[in-house]
Amino acid sequence: MKASNFFNYFRLFICMIMVLSSYSTSAKKPDGSCTPTEVKTHIIINTGAATIWNILLDVKSYPNWNPYIYEIRGTIKKGSFVNFRMKKGEGERKFKAEILDLKINETWAWGGGLLFFFKARHYFILHPIDNTHTEIIQGEYWHGLFGKSFGKKVYQESCINFGKMNEKLKQLAEEGSVNGFSK
Repeated sequence: MKASNFFNYFRLFICMIMVLSSYSTSAKKPDGSCTPTEVKTHIIINTGAATIWNILLDVKSYPNWNPYIYEIRGTIKKGSFVNFRMKKGEGERKFKAEILDLKINETWAWGGGLLFFFKARHYFILHPIDNTHTEIIQGEYWHGLFGKSFGKKVYQESCINFGKMNEKLKQLAEEGSVNGFSK
């Protein structure tokens, strides 16, 4: 076989793999925003960003309303480390993460990693639409050498749990003065 024919077949083979892998990846997305490398959910809540922010940062109240993350221990400030307990199937997952970003009424993110092997980041982004409507983006991504393999294990369940958490957050924020939160 000539070298030029080999390279032509090789290019064709690579193109076929790329087409098939993009097809199978898109088929795995439950809602178009949940993949093995990132889960990203959206919800619009009929209240201002400050009300939602107060609920998110009142971590002591999480056991009363949050169906996914039921304990956060530590000081919520940029650079501090906090301990988390959250639902994982029938059991729980415990881990420690650093507060990576904290901008009042805008963003809150935590995460961590191990060199180039693994990096994770969970985030909330609050986008005020107007004074009485706020879009919340909640997501998490996994990067690094083992990021995608970890994501494959958790992304579908995380997508469902983020959705449940978003709905509970919406319900609590829109109810107004429940548990001391005011609109």
